[in-house]
Formats: sequence, C-alpha cells, structure tokens
Amino acid sequence: MVFFKSLVSALLLAVSAVAQTAPPAPGLTYLYTVNLNVSTPIDLGVGPAGLRRIVPVIGGVFTGPKLNGTAFAVGGDFGFADPKTTVFYSDTRYAFNTSDGALIYVTSTGASVNGTLHSHFKYETSSAAYAWLNTITTIGVGKINLATGGLKVDTWYF
Repeated sequence: MVFFKSLVSALLLAVSAVAQTAPPAPGLTYLYTVNLNVSTPIDLGVGPAGLRRIVPVIGGVFTGPKLNGTAFAVGGDFGFADPKTTVFYSDTRYAFNTSDGALIYVTSTGASVNGTLHSHFKYETSSAAYAWLNTITTIGVGKINLATGGLKVDTWYF
C-alpha cells in the first residue's frame, strides 16, 4: 500500500510539472489592415445584455500582402456595452470587395477595453481565389477613433 501511494504521488508530481510547462506560441502571419469609416452610433437602450449600440459601417479600405480592396457601405457593429464594466462587446457584419472583384462577407466578435479592440474574424466567400479565407482563424487588434469617424484594425492568421 505504501508503494502504491508513493507511485501515485510521483505520477501526480510528474503530471503537475508537465502541465505547468507552456507550449510554444503559435505563429501568426499578417493578413491585412482595414480602415473602416463609421457613422454616428445608434443607441437602442439598455436591454438584457447591456447598452445595445449599432455603429453603421459606411465604407473603408483594406490593404495587405494577399488581399486589398474596399469595404462596402453596408453593415455595422451590433454590439453592446456592459454597464458594470463599460467593456464594449463588438459583433460586426460587413462586406469587402477585393481589388480583383471578389466579394467577401466578414464577421467579427470581440471586446473593446479603453479604446483597444481585440477580435476574432470569420470570412465567407464564393471566390475560388480566396476560398482559403473560409477556413482560417484570424485575430485582430484595433483602435477606435470616433472623432475621425473610423476604426483601424490590423489582422493576423494562424
């Protein structure tokens, strides 16, 4: 019995040591920077999720090593602000028109704290040239500047 307890203790220590070792960070590749133009936010009031706010997207441009183009003047951020923390939870939907004519539907979710946005992006396109966008995981870090009517987000993918 003493041997069994010693063996279990040794195994637990070994598992604990392995669990504490951080794996290597995943590599990221720069995808693009988007500069979205937005118009005046529309506050819908406080509901179950918090202060619901729609921020209309009225256009923009995106540039990167693999894709460039414009953002259509359609869509927006349909997020909400938590009244307890003032964190804004972004929930965007808009569309890109690439410089070679492909159409890409873009969605993102994330949180904005003190003016810095951290988001996760998803893409949908029927373009064979950009089909790879349908399967990638993308993250973005952005800055909101309502004084200039815009949002700049830099994106990377795994």
